[in-house]
Amino acid sequence: MFYQIVDSSSQIGNYISATELLSSLLKIYYGEQNGILAFDPELFMEENNFSVQDSIYLQNCNVYSADDLSHAIARTSKVLTFKVIYKLLREIEKNSA
Repeated sequence: MFYQIVDSSSQIGNYISATELLSSLLKIYYGEQNGILAFDPELFMEENNFSVQDSIYLQNCNVYSADDLSHAIARTSKVLTFKVIYKLLREIEKNSA
């Protein structure tokens, strides 16, 4: 798993792996133009069933790039990070079939 905790150095490496994967999936699924994701942040939060607390945190971040959004999601919650990764993988697989 990405967040398997062994020591602090592996935890940092796992965080980077999860955010890089999430960032790549966001770019594939939503597309990115000039470093900005082509998506509606409010709709994204609604589609992913973000809690009110998560939504407020992410809205306050003013994130628009895939890298920034992936880090904001990862800082919010490990569960939320994996939930979004799983959903994006399912949607990408469904759309490519």
